[in-house]
Amino acid sequence: MSSTPWTASPFTWIEEELVDVKIPAPEIDPLDTLIDDLLPRIRFEGEIMETDLAPIGMTEWIPGVDPVGDLIEDSILPPLPPAVTTLMRTYQRGEETLPSGSGHVNIIVDLSGSMGAGVGSDSAGQYHDVASCAQALTRIAVNACRQGGHSFAVFCFGSGGGDGVGRAGRATRQIWGTTLEEAKDYDGYLATLKSNGHGMVGMWNCMGGTNSGAAAMRMYDYMKNEVGSQIPDVTSATAFVITDAYWGDIAVPGLDSNGGGNVNAAQIDGQGEDNQGSTGFWYYGKKYHDNFGPFVLFKINAGDSPEGLRIAYQKAFQQYVRGNHKGDYKLCVFSDSVFVDSSGGNLAAVAGRMVRFINEMSGGGSGDVQCGGKGVTF
Repeated sequence: MSSTPWTASPFTWIEEELVDVKIPAPEIDPLDTLIDDLLPRIRFEGEIMETDLAPIGMTEWIPGVDPVGDLIEDSILPPLPPAVTTLMRTYQRGEETLPSGSGHVNIIVDLSGSMGAGVGSDSAGQYHDVASCAQALTRIAVNACRQGGHSFAVFCFGSGGGDGVGRAGRATRQIWGTTLEEAKDYDGYLATLKSNGHGMVGMWNCMGGTNSGAAAMRMYDYMKNEVGSQIPDVTSATAFVITDAYWGDIAVPGLDSNGGGNVNAAQIDGQGEDNQGSTGFWYYGKKYHDNFGPFVLFKINAGDSPEGLRIAYQKAFQQYVRGNHKGDYKLCVFSDSVFVDSSGGNLAAVAGRMVRFINEMSGGGSGDVQCGGKGVTF
């Protein structure tokens, strides 16, 4: 009797049963899909761009393996074997660096309850609110900082839930940038934001109301008292305040909600120092501007954003924050309703505005002084 196992016999076969197992697709981060919609409409200065293929040399051409289109026919020397005598071009992509400056950027984001208002869905059908739009703006700003070599810090504010640091600590907290390593860890911030989840969850949870003066106070106190211990040698910086604040949250003493009247500078100067509401916002916005650099308001709303508010806020910057500085300080204000659709909506315009501010820091841009202040050279 043969000792060959039956499985080796040519007259037998093994039948296998395949079982279909449904593996769910990995969940896509809604911020990733929103950024994908925005990026085609934004170009970063200072960005490392991959260039087209360019010939860098010659190498041996192998028949049947290498592309015929790159064959240099003049190098064929029959009757010697082609693989020995024939050359082909080799290619490599290069990199080009666009101009950029250097510096530091502070970003503080409103996490009041109204920031949870919906603004639409992106091209992947992911739903977004004002808070997730603000998160997307911080991602884009941090990438712009990466391209320019800028350090950065991210904060949030409301009326409670703060980190207890300083006078405004009850209503503000620092999310990122507490050390020099963090302030230049762009990938670390993006990874943390992704793991946190989009919208007002985790470190970005709702902080109640809108104490706008606390936001400006925290920015000023941070530059005056804290930044030196966290990020040495930083003495000037651009501050971005991202909020959906309405007139009740950021009013302007002396003006009505349509911009009528004149700014009451005496009231702001006399009452602003200990105020964490509207008066404090303008008081510390000007002190930040005078001592540390541009103070920029990005007001984004779900639904209508009254034109009168933009006029009033621009007037406040022109008549009060600017002081004796030159420049068109109306550009310190972006105030509009924001919506998201398959092409990014108008959020791309807001993001582009923020990127241009960052790219113009320290002389990397047009040279026109806009929203200037101490330490600003652009």
